[in-house]
Amino acid sequence: MRRTDWRGRTVGILYSARAALVRGLERDALSEADTLRTVEQARRILRTLGLRVVDLGLRGDARAVLARLARRPPDVVLNLCDAPLGDVTLEPHVPAALELLGVPCTGAGPAALDLCRHKPAVKERLAAAGIPTPAWTVVVRGACLPAWNAWPALVKPAAEDASCGIDRRSVVRDRRALQARIAFVHRRYREPALVERFIGGRELNVALVGGTVPRVLPYGEIDFSAMPAGRPRIVTFDAKWRSGGAEDRGTRPIPARPLPAAVHRALRDHALAAWHITGVRDYARVDFRLDERGRPFVLEVNPNPDLSPEAGLARAWARNGGDWPGLLLAILEQALRRRRRWTVGVETRSPLPPLLVDRMLGRLARWLRLLGADAEARTDGDDDELLARLRGSGRTLVTRHRRRAARLARLGLPVLPLAADDLGGQLRETFAHHALPPPERRFTRCGRCNALLRPAPLAEVAAWVPVHVARTQTRFARCPSCGRVYWPATQPQRFARDLARFLGPSTE
Repeated sequence: MRRTDWRGRTVGILYSARAALVRGLERDALSEADTLRTVEQARRILRTLGLRVVDLGLRGDARAVLARLARRPPDVVLNLCDAPLGDVTLEPHVPAALELLGVPCTGAGPAALDLCRHKPAVKERLAAAGIPTPAWTVVVRGACLPAWNAWPALVKPAAEDASCGIDRRSVVRDRRALQARIAFVHRRYREPALVERFIGGRELNVALVGGTVPRVLPYGEIDFSAMPAGRPRIVTFDAKWRSGGAEDRGTRPIPARPLPAAVHRALRDHALAAWHITGVRDYARVDFRLDERGRPFVLEVNPNPDLSPEAGLARAWARNGGDWPGLLLAILEQALRRRRRWTVGVETRSPLPPLLVDRMLGRLARWLRLLGADAEARTDGDDDELLARLRGSGRTLVTRHRRRAARLARLGLPVLPLAADDLGGQLRETFAHHALPPPERRFTRCGRCNALLRPAPLAEVAAWVPVHVARTQTRFARCPSCGRVYWPATQPQRFARDLARFLGPSTE
């Protein structure tokens, strides 16, 4: 989709307005504060691009937001909510609720989010598929210390993201330190601890954006050269979220330095395999470490990674020649392709009523007729004549005239006011609250005068169509009012392409 095609569309930004978490350390809420900054930046950029932005901040009660989504759903939701109501375990519930409401949202679905939150489950699937991942074990609360001999080891919570629970003490070199760190995870995060072999080589990340076959973006790398002596070369919570500190300066993100061709291919192949194995979608990041022999190991698969303009995903997108607004729109477009118009088999929007289209909207009227809508054109006349016509016909006026719309609405007459000055925006506004006519009704009305077409034999229309059309076409329709003749040819295909450009691919 072109950027201009987004004008007039409605995007909801869903996020947790609660900058506190129900478990872990108090500092872990820094990641939520960063999300709030991303929300504000996305809101400003999308409005600049001509989109209508709806604030969907989850506060103390999710029912108000869900009711708003059910009552007036936006075209698509930008899902930036990774800890609903401060609880990361509720993250999969957000896209699940939106799917039930038939509202498309960006990022991974509920199954992929739930899987990727449980790091040991992801590692099991990767290992089963032959994708290298560091050796690991899981220690649940109350269990005995495992027989572990792969040193050094890395200990972290088994079901947290954003580097929560990872600091300089997460890398352990003996059983005493291992026991202490496992106890810390159990006490602070009230969940199992993941223990895995620490691989000390280069750390690389591969970002992916797209659909079934995602685009693999230029690789990124973490430069640990400025890390203070004595601290492990890992990306801790402080390195990720506390700007300006020693660990932040010691984990500088850079474009990946040269890699052997075989390693470069392996990173790509493993990242794509991880994408499909976990079922993530729209955008993701796969983190790797190289061992002493240069072999890549998958550390984590990150669905819905940090989407801020300063984060690794945006940097990878920029290395590929894109800008941050383009990244947002690319992700939103992927979600828009999943638009579902039906909820439990029932259309959630009302059928389009018979219309009376203001004379300034002639192109819109023609498109509505081609879609199968009953859309008469308003001829010249004063407002009193318009009033009488609306009362006598039961039609809804479609107009961009704000004062006229307000006056008729006060009189209790049906009005569909439009704000957009382009055809795409006008169509999107029209079908934001009314159902698109079913495909079988397309090309049943005359685009010129709104009359219902009737089938016509070739003998009747031969004199009115080009010779090559008479030779190649077998089905014709004719307007009984103006006499215009229609035939299939390429018009339906071209019409469907343009309609998909205006309203989204699911309308084809």
